[in-house]
Amino acid sequence: MEKNAVLISEDEWKNNEETLFLSSISGYVENINNIRESENWESAKKYERDEEW
Repeated sequence: MEKNAVLISEDEWKNNEETLFLSSISGYVENINNIRESENWESAKKYERDEEW
């Protein structure tokens, strides 16, 4: 039987680990989804990668 392999970057691996960890926190995903649905996002400032803090 042949097995497949997937190669991803270290950054992508870390992002996946973080997502799995946050998803494992009871109620976390539901909280985020509730915030998304209840907030007025039209007035929110968009993230700009070049922006200085």
